[in-house]
Amino acid sequence: MSKYFQFFINFSLIIFFFILKKNSSNFFLKYFNFFSYKLLSSNHPRRFETFYLRFKSILFWVKGNEIWQKKNKKKENIFFFLNSKIISSNNVEIIFLGDSHVEFFSRILECNYSVIPKRIKAFWLGPKTVIGLIGSSEIFEINKNLKFITKSNNCKKYIILSLGSIDIRTSFYELMLRKIVKNDKELINIFERGLNILLSNVINNNSKNLLGIGFLELMDSYELGAIPKNIKELEIIKNNSLYPTFGSFAQRTKWTNKINAIIKKNVIKNNIDFIEIKELFKDKKNKEVLFDKIHLSSNKIIKKTYSKIQNNIKMKIKL
Repeated sequence: MSKYFQFFINFSLIIFFFILKKNSSNFFLKYFNFFSYKLLSSNHPRRFETFYLRFKSILFWVKGNEIWQKKNKKKENIFFFLNSKIISSNNVEIIFLGDSHVEFFSRILECNYSVIPKRIKAFWLGPKTVIGLIGSSEIFEINKNLKFITKSNNCKKYIILSLGSIDIRTSFYELMLRKIVKNDKELINIFERGLNILLSNVINNNSKNLLGIGFLELMDSYELGAIPKNIKELEIIKNNSLYPTFGSFAQRTKWTNKINAIIKKNVIKNNIDFIEIKELFKDKKNKEVLFDKIHLSSNKIIKKTYSKIQNNIKMKIKL
C-alpha cells in the first residue's frame, strides 16, 4: 500500500470524526482527539487544518508534500525536515505535551518525501495555564492524557512539556487587574505552586515509564499587549481575540525571565531537562522567528532546538 493511499484512508477517517465533532459532544471530541493524534501525530486543530489544505490540493497528490510546501509558503502550514539517527536507531519517540507551541515544535518529517511525522508527536492539552492547576480537577485529566500517550508500543519515550506561556501572556495581568494578587512576588509564588503540583502529581508519578522528560523554556509573545483599565474591557478583548495578550512588552519580558528561572530551578531539582531556546533567536528578526508573534516558525531555530533535545536523549541512552 503506497504512503499516499494510506494517508488518504487516515485522513478520510479524520474528516469523518471532524464532521461528527461539529455537534460539540464531549464523546465525539474525545474520539476526534484520539484519531487525530494516532493518525496525524497531533490532536491540535491546526494539524487537521494544514493537512486539509494538502488533502484538497491536486499538486499534493501528484507531486508530493515537498513540492506542495514550496508552492504554499505560509509558515503556519509548513513542516520541517530533520533526519535524526539518534531517534530512529534507538527506537525513541519524542512527544510534546502542553499548550499550542507543541503543534509547531512537533512538525518534523524524517525526509523530503515523508507525509506524517512518525517519531515526533504532539498532544495538545488545550489552553491550560500552570496557575489553573491549583485547586482544580485538571490534574486528573492531564494524568489520563499522559497515560494515553505513553502507552507502550515498544518505543522509548521522551516527553517535552510546554506550559506557562498563557500565564504570562494573559493570566498575570488579569490577576493583577482583579486584585487577586498585589505584586509580582505574589504572582511568582502562585505560579510556583501550580508548577509544583504539575511536577509532583503528574510528572513524577509517570516518570518511571519514560526515557526522560524535558521542559521548554518559555518564549514571550511579540504582541504589544492590550492595557485594559477594567474587567469589562479585559473580557471583551479575551472574547474577541484568538491569542489575547495583556501588559506591556517590558512587563511581560520581566515576568518571562523570572518564571523561566523558577521553572529551571524546579525542573532540575526533579531530574527534568530544562531546554533553553531563547538564546537561539536573540539576533533574529521577530517576524522570522514567530510568524504570528507567538509561535516559532524558524527552520534554523527548530533544528538547533532539536540538537539540544537529541543531546539530552543521547545522555539518557548512555546511562
